[in-house]
Amino acid sequence: MRATSTAVAACLVVSALSEAAAKPEPTPLEWLLKADKTRTHVRPRAKAKVWLVDRRKPLAGISIDRDQTFARLRDAGKARVRVVIEGQSVEVAAFVAIADLWQVATRPALVHPDRRIALRATTPETPGVHLDPGAPVTVVRRSKSAKKIGVDHGVISASGFVASTAVGIDFAPTPAAKVQAADFRVGATALRDRPGGPIVARLSPAKDEQHVAVRRLAVSKNHALVAYDGLWATAVGWIPVAELEPGGRGGFGFGSGSGGSSRIRLLRGTVLRDSKAGTVVGVVTRTSSFRKVSSDGNWKLIEAPTEVGDLRLWASDERMALSDD
Repeated sequence: MRATSTAVAACLVVSALSEAAAKPEPTPLEWLLKADKTRTHVRPRAKAKVWLVDRRKPLAGISIDRDQTFARLRDAGKARVRVVIEGQSVEVAAFVAIADLWQVATRPALVHPDRRIALRATTPETPGVHLDPGAPVTVVRRSKSAKKIGVDHGVISASGFVASTAVGIDFAPTPAAKVQAADFRVGATALRDRPGGPIVARLSPAKDEQHVAVRRLAVSKNHALVAYDGLWATAVGWIPVAELEPGGRGGFGFGSGSGGSSRIRLLRGTVLRDSKAGTVVGVVTRTSSFRKVSSDGNWKLIEAPTEVGDLRLWASDERMALSDD
């Protein structure tokens, strides 16, 4: 009887090990990611510094100098948050300063000069600035129910109220809406809450442009309700019909890496460290060839192209392919 029990137990162990072996091993970063895949938005007002390990020196020669969004990780301190920097073949965890983050719309929300309108239920045709999650804003004044904010998205500019619960530093991206045809165009203009009413937003053509493409939503006597679709927001409001003219609309890339013939091929799943035998900060997501900067025993310093520039990271021989390029 005991022999039978032992045999059954052995079979269960073998079965469990087989199942475990069949399941792909999660990458070192997957367990860090929030389940809701929240993101954060870095502002380009100054070149944002990047740290691979908190409380150490920032990376030399690497900074974020344009509007970019990154997936947020669980790790966070009082002064910095941890994000995922992506490349063609790598994911790297890094820290950025909270002071370098935009305040953003955490969910769809309306900006309107009338606090009562900003806080009530709206439709896509409600005049005002309809913010998408992640839209950068500038907080001017705070209160329990609403925040006075400024919006400056190039073509769209506005000032008004938004629900306090709709502004923060994290947001959950929403699927991109279907782009609707913009059949008309206007010059610089003010969008109003109603014909002859208060201004809810202003539209200004981009540099070297004369017009902005808009959608006409409705017409009431000599005024038209129009909408302009921006990257992070849609501005809706009334303008005189006389301002409308027929006619509508007429990525980020990764660095290619430095030149050089010394390259090495890293397998998918190779962990990347900030120093030899140091902290794991990234992972190779696709078997690829990387520029080899230097070697030290079993360790190789490689250069990985990412959305913020070429990062120098360390990898061990243990996960390298047998042949170099």
